[in-house]
Amino acid sequence: MPTNQSKNLTNNKAPFLPDAPDVVTVSNGPSPYHESASSAEQHYKSLWAIHLMAIACVTDVRPSVKGELNFSPASLKLIDEFLDRDNLEKRSQDDAIVFVAELGSYFGLVLQMTLQGEWHASPTYYFSALRFRTRTKGIIETNPFVAVVKRALGKQNEASLSMKYAALAQIIGS
Repeated sequence: MPTNQSKNLTNNKAPFLPDAPDVVTVSNGPSPYHESASSAEQHYKSLWAIHLMAIACVTDVRPSVKGELNFSPASLKLIDEFLDRDNLEKRSQDDAIVFVAELGSYFGLVLQMTLQGEWHASPTYYFSALRFRTRTKGIIETNPFVAVVKRALGKQNEASLSMKYAALAQIIGS
């Protein structure tokens, strides 16, 4: 790994899952919170995995929500409701990874499609983050998988995904 390359920051309650601040200002270089893909092939494999997991999220979560998971910002309220009913800490490690990967991929694609984010891929795709160009803050980075982990483990002490979306939209538009 290059010397300027970060290692993956992990959650202290679930060290197999990602952690990072909600939003950070970054340069165009490596992320301070996750390992970056080292080749175009690795980058595109991560993007492919993210897209597949977002589709799996729709398939797996649809029966448990009353509404359509259509990758719109409004559909994030359905994901929030689903997250509020789940207990991530009771899941096995493998199941928790799939849960976070599916919901984080869905959230990430909503952010990417509606706010024009660019993936900053990690070889472990569920550590990947999105970057956005803002008018006043330069480039900011957020990790949708971390948002899911924080909400799943923090419940009422952590903002919902729909609230995080609204905050990001405001930051990016300002």
